[in-house]
Amino acid sequence: MEEAMTNLNGTQQLSKARPARLCASDRRQILLDAAIATFGEKGYYATTMEEIAVAAGVTKPVIYQHFESKRDLYSAILKRINEDLVKTLKMSDEAYITKEERFTKGFEAYFRFVYENRAAFELMFSSRPRKDPEFREIVNQIDSHVASSISMEIDTSLDKDHRDLIATGVIAMAEGMAKRYLREHVPELDSNGEEIPFEDSIALMWARRMSSLIWNGLQSLQGQ
Repeated sequence: MEEAMTNLNGTQQLSKARPARLCASDRRQILLDAAIATFGEKGYYATTMEEIAVAAGVTKPVIYQHFESKRDLYSAILKRINEDLVKTLKMSDEAYITKEERFTKGFEAYFRFVYENRAAFELMFSSRPRKDPEFREIVNQIDSHVASSISMEIDTSLDKDHRDLIATGVIAMAEGMAKRYLREHVPELDSNGEEIPFEDSIALMWARRMSSLIWNGLQSLQGQ
């Protein structure tokens, strides 16, 4: 952006206006986005704070104004991914009436999240968070929320422990299928080399097939 300025001779000249200063919350989001991409590409141990700073277009001291350490930054990333995924799944629950609709749309929402947030998903479900007690607790919060949502859609004639066991199995299947999808079908490009929309993706097709398979299996189980 340019603005007119008057110099000492009284004539006007154009100069670039200073960019608007970002508020702390906006700056934090930019840092988190850059960190997700960098951690996703290089892994936790190989990534340096300097590399994240370069990716975010800031100096390293700016990162430390928002996060105490690389570990603190990584923890903040996992918490944001947790919040984003939970919000996505909650929105899918609220939009549909029947249990089957909510179950199907929940799977679609889960795979949409994977499709649109690949680096975030890989960070959340990599071996690193599973091995670290602090990080594992954050990941377990997601599993707990998703399991609770699934359990609510299962016939209440089954006892709670049985429903929770089934829900845990469904989560493992969804996570495993998502990992396979990322290994085999990313990126999904059209004939022009551009990424296709989720609505036309293999990810959505897999989500629907998987939800149908599991739902029919649950109906058979509940009918016994």
